[in-house]
Amino acid sequence: MPRYALYEQLYARLDIQAPKPDLVVYLQAPVDVLLERIARRGVDFEQYIERQYLERLNEAYARFFHEFQAAPLLIVNAASIDPIANQRDYDELLGTIRRMSRGRLYYNPLRRPRDLATLAPHVHAPATGCEPPAGYARNARAHEGRGREDREPNLL
Repeated sequence: MPRYALYEQLYARLDIQAPKPDLVVYLQAPVDVLLERIARRGVDFEQYIERQYLERLNEAYARFFHEFQAAPLLIVNAASIDPIANQRDYDELLGTIRRMSRGRLYYNPLRRPRDLATLAPHVHAPATGCEPPAGYARNARAHEGRGREDREPNLL
């Protein structure tokens, strides 16, 4: 059997067509927030994750999801929320997920100053650093005509 035929057989067996998800949730947070959360969680092997790695990872995810069209996409600015420890954050995020049906939605929760005080001590203002990489469109109009429903950020 020629090698190419063997590769074709192997590919046919490994080519798994994963089902299309009903929704993809992309949680964004600046590297400083990620590092603080890693430190707070205290998992040994995570303590060796370097800032540069997280910066490259954030950039790669931003590029990937900027072009993503395979399923409905909910982009969550997760810098100032903690749905694990805060029931209100969990309920708001779950409600947004349940309302999401198609297209792309930017979920950027607003917090009043007293709400920020209950979060991690490093959070002093609404989050920044969750924008697309330089050179990418920063508003929904840049996506017009691409066959998906883009909406302005949902400010709850």
